[in-house]
Amino acid sequence: MRDQNILLTERARGLLLAFAISHNASDFCRFITVVALRDFRAAAAVMVRIDPDESLRSVGVYGQLRPEDSEGIREKLQLEILYKAIVEKRLIEVEQLDGSAERSFIAIPFSPNGEVIGALGVTFKDKPQGPSIPKAEVELLQLLSELIAVNSLPRLRTSSLLSKLYFDESSREGIFDITDRQLQVLDEMAIGKTNSQIARSLNLSESTIKQEAVRLFKILGVNTRQRAVSVGKEMGII
Repeated sequence: MRDQNILLTERARGLLLAFAISHNASDFCRFITVVALRDFRAAAAVMVRIDPDESLRSVGVYGQLRPEDSEGIREKLQLEILYKAIVEKRLIEVEQLDGSAERSFIAIPFSPNGEVIGALGVTFKDKPQGPSIPKAEVELLQLLSELIAVNSLPRLRTSSLLSKLYFDESSREGIFDITDRQLQVLDEMAIGKTNSQIARSLNLSESTIKQEAVRLFKILGVNTRQRAVSVGKEMGII
């Protein structure tokens, strides 16, 4: 009788917890991989969205192969599947990713009527067939992923109120010059990545990351990574 009163499955609770404790899309990808979907042997996750110029951009990743790795072709294949899922507005399951019986992949598009158009992709290991995630949990993943993607957008550009707490009128104009790349760098700093790791994550050189960090520090009026992350969180941009 007691079980009949349980409205949420343990996996759904895990998904909600992952959303609640995530600061950004990469956090969410990590928590659903190692916590919420671990019973399916989730190995990696990536979240992408369609930018206004219709290009596909990664906003969060955990455990994915890097382009410079020997198996980088698999990552390219995942992006193609994610893009197809977005265009066709349907979940796509691949039982043998890149022909490998050791990995399967699912691409879950966000709601087509949402603020952000994108998809979540999850890679599973040692599964001869794709996992059968219940429909209700897939819909929950869609909703939470979309909300996380919205929060991963450059919110600084849409919230002048928070910037007024930190910058006077004469300096505020420079704040809105923060680029998407600099916000990505700040996001990566927030989860403790080094410049070298950020460079690999964003597929840029380490010197470029250092240059972007210097520009970002100047705009935010800080001189350390810790202070940049602290100000970013206080302002609500990460």
